[in-house]
Amino acid sequence: EVEPYYVRRFKNDIEDDNVRANFQDREIVRISAKLSTDETEFLRIQQALKTAALSSDEDHAQKDFLFSVGLFKAFLSSPQAAYDTVHNRMKRIEEKTGELTDDLRESLDDLTELKRLLTTIINSETDSKYQAFKNQLRQLKWKGRSSDERIVVFAERKATLKSLQKRIITDYGLNENQVIIFDGSLSDTEQQLRIDDFGKRDSKVRMFLTSDAGAQGVNLHYFCHRMFNYDIPWSLITLEQRNGRIDRYGQKNTPYIYYLVADTEEEGLKTDLHIIDKLTEKEEEVYQTLGDAGSVMHLYDAKKEEQAVEKALQTGDIDFLEQKPNTAAQETEDTEEAFDFFSLFEDGESETTDAVVSDEPIEEEISFFKDDFAYYQSLISFLKDEGVLSHEQVEIGVDGMIEVLNDKELNRILFDLPKEAKPKVGEMFKLTVSSEQVQKSIEAARKKSGEWAQFQIMHDQHPIIKWLMTKLEANMEKGTASVVRTHKLPPNRWFFLFHGLVSNNLGQAVLSDFFVIGMDGEGGFREQPITMDEFLKQYNLTEKIYTEQITDEHLTLIQTITEDAISYAEDLRMRQQKGIAKSIAEGKSAAYKQQLDKWENDASEQLFMNFGTDESSGTIRVKRDKEVQEIQTILNKESQFHSDFTSLDNKPYLKILSVFYNPA
Repeated sequence: EVEPYYVRRFKNDIEDDNVRANFQDREIVRISAKLSTDETEFLRIQQALKTAALSSDEDHAQKDFLFSVGLFKAFLSSPQAAYDTVHNRMKRIEEKTGELTDDLRESLDDLTELKRLLTTIINSETDSKYQAFKNQLRQLKWKGRSSDERIVVFAERKATLKSLQKRIITDYGLNENQVIIFDGSLSDTEQQLRIDDFGKRDSKVRMFLTSDAGAQGVNLHYFCHRMFNYDIPWSLITLEQRNGRIDRYGQKNTPYIYYLVADTEEEGLKTDLHIIDKLTEKEEEVYQTLGDAGSVMHLYDAKKEEQAVEKALQTGDIDFLEQKPNTAAQETEDTEEAFDFFSLFEDGESETTDAVVSDEPIEEEISFFKDDFAYYQSLISFLKDEGVLSHEQVEIGVDGMIEVLNDKELNRILFDLPKEAKPKVGEMFKLTVSSEQVQKSIEAARKKSGEWAQFQIMHDQHPIIKWLMTKLEANMEKGTASVVRTHKLPPNRWFFLFHGLVSNNLGQAVLSDFFVIGMDGEGGFREQPITMDEFLKQYNLTEKIYTEQITDEHLTLIQTITEDAISYAEDLRMRQQKGIAKSIAEGKSAAYKQQLDKWENDASEQLFMNFGTDESSGTIRVKRDKEVQEIQTILNKESQFHSDFTSLDNKPYLKILSVFYNPA
């Protein structure tokens, strides 16, 4: 259904050199963190816990396995994060009432040893990853000075972020205004303030420590091009989102992305570390080829990708990224097998779309005005002539710019604009149609905290333009059409500009047509209906039109022939356009009916595979009847919706927008 409207485009597809220049080729730097003796011993115990859980048939084995994997993930983030995980586990065991079982006592002994190792690592400040991180900062000659480059650091755990902040501040003699934390515990306002500040040239922030709350929809690239993945997220989607914070459109420098990767020669530990490391390799491979990490695992959900990694750790499958996982296998064990309706539409086709190259990708726009600025000029001039605007309120400048006074009335109307975006009362808004001027203004505003771009883009959706349009509508008499007399038209020709509309049974406009009916002064039909664009081109009405004198006699004549014009519009234009649209709709309906029939057949086959011909009573019969009913409900709803959506039986709505004429 969405295929005709769905286009997948990646940076690789960009052919315009000017646009490509706003993307930089990234550099990947892999930093190996050789595990210390205590760290290696910690992972030996963690691996032993995992192995014991996998070999056990006890009911709690799955929970023990998940704990061991969670502990592994926490340790790869930081010793502090692993310490919190161990401490919380011990606390839960110690809080159990009654005498502890032998298994729990043994588990508590293992946890005590893990806690001892972590305490030693933390107190001695010898964790390998932080030392590798500091060594890289040393190579960059980074000391947190105002002249040093800004650094973004991603880590998954709050304990890791807090530890990093404390140690960086202590080791480099900085403060919390220079090394800040960004995570989900901040309010929306606090988050936005920190992002905005980091995007200013005069920001004091030298290191931006962020959880994955900063991995989506956040611009961190304005004055930063170095980013560290302090830990590796177990999702390619999340990893790609992280890297995209500095490797994005508008980055002016080569983005450097660093991966801190735990490394050991210990045979029993290498497999799990290699599985995590494969994520970074695959993300880079995707970046160089497809450009879309979600298409690797075909799960399109970060949490499900994490579960796939957990499964790979369970089975030791280092090649899990080279094959499409069975989505059904990703379901949790306590979820009943469900009927996957959407999978019936999968056809295995490529997820990319072929590039279409056109010398004229944008359709020519036909208008009474040569450009948007000419329209806004005319709008403002009309409102001033009508006395709706004073000359002090709006000034028309040069090079596509207007200035609008922010008086008390306008300031009250624009109450919901950010205060930074509004000049003070008595000062001027500056709007321009030049995107280049706006872009330069934005870049200039980034030099100083609290600054806002001096210029804003002038377009139909801007609140000030909407305000002007509201004033125009309020001063246009309702239920009337404008009349234009011009010698550009042939003598004794009267042209009615119509808007014809046909809605479907859902109340949506299916057919919208702007067209012109040409008549003579006696009400006779003289020419075939033509589109508004053809009319404007044919009679050169895109140039400025100077209205000539319109008499009461002419207006009376127009009113006399209006009824005939409406009849011609309905019979000669709308009936024809409805016929064409209906023919197209019927063709689509037939194709859709075939698709729906195929879906019904596939669904029936799936039911047979799931239940066979078993007519026995009980739970299975109830489940089968439920799925049969669900299929029928979908068929009925889809059929009715499509029928209503494509219906063209409603009477056309016709409105005369304007009449152009040249009397004999």
